[in-house]
Amino acid sequence: MDDEQRKPGKRHPMSRENRIRLQIDICNLLLGIVVIVLSILTMSTETNLTKTLYPVLFFLGAAMMALNSIRYIRRKNLLSLLFIMIAAILVAVGMYAM
Repeated sequence: MDDEQRKPGKRHPMSRENRIRLQIDICNLLLGIVVIVLSILTMSTETNLTKTLYPVLFFLGAAMMALNSIRYIRRKNLLSLLFIMIAAILVAVGMYAM
């Protein structure tokens, strides 16, 4: 579509901001699947592997929270600050679980 035909207030459906949101959603989906699989492995087995998987689960949760904070940081909400704080708490718990 030409720039002259485009309405002044409308954005292209896949603008840069929408692409970034889509990438964050895909990363969150993949991280969520990995967390579910690892948590099932952790709860179903009683080996030394479970001791090493607990910190990994907390670090993956922290990564998900950090991705969510990036998503909301442009809106300048307190929600992004809350996500960053939760991510920091999860990192601290993950380091303690090591």
